[in-house]
Amino acid sequence: LLGEVVMMFKSCYAQLLKSNYQEADYTEMMILGLLAGDDYLFDFAAANQECTLYNHHGQDGLNQQGAPNYMAMLGGYYRFMADSAGWLEFEPDFVKRNPFFTFASTELSQLRTVRGLEFEFGDQHQWEPVRVPISTDPVKVAEGAQRPSRSWPAYGVSVLRVGGAGHRQEVLLAHDRISNHSKADKLGIQCWVDG
Repeated sequence: LLGEVVMMFKSCYAQLLKSNYQEADYTEMMILGLLAGDDYLFDFAAANQECTLYNHHGQDGLNQQGAPNYMAMLGGYYRFMADSAGWLEFEPDFVKRNPFFTFASTELSQLRTVRGLEFEFGDQHQWEPVRVPISTDPVKVAEGAQRPSRSWPAYGVSVLRVGGAGHRQEVLLAHDRISNHSKADKLGIQCWVDG
């Protein structure tokens, strides 16, 4: 039976069949490699946990999936890799040995307006306020107003921010350098007032 399952992984492995490469959780494949004594399967799975971190992200910390809704697909990977009952059970010093992980796993949260909405660029799905409510919590809005202007040059997006809570102005410049879930225009400009 194990041999049949190994053959399934090697011959018809696909997203959502047993593991989702976007979530980069290769644990089942790795355990199967151990149980079946299949070095090829084990070596592929174990290496991909770390490989995903460095191959999916630019040096600026943003993952290269494209629009923010596609970047968010790695949320399951970030949670699994930092979970003591997840990847840390197999490699307890992963975060310590890979300090880039902590940085990369939080960068997407910086691409939000003062009121918590994701900036829209690439082929981002438009969010309606019902699904992603605009924050009215004064504490969260004040925290959002503390975010500085930033540039992520490896990805190609910048945010210019001025003003405080209640009159915060944010200008997003999308000058992306990637090809996945992107757009052909070389400069997208968005202006946001008070999130």
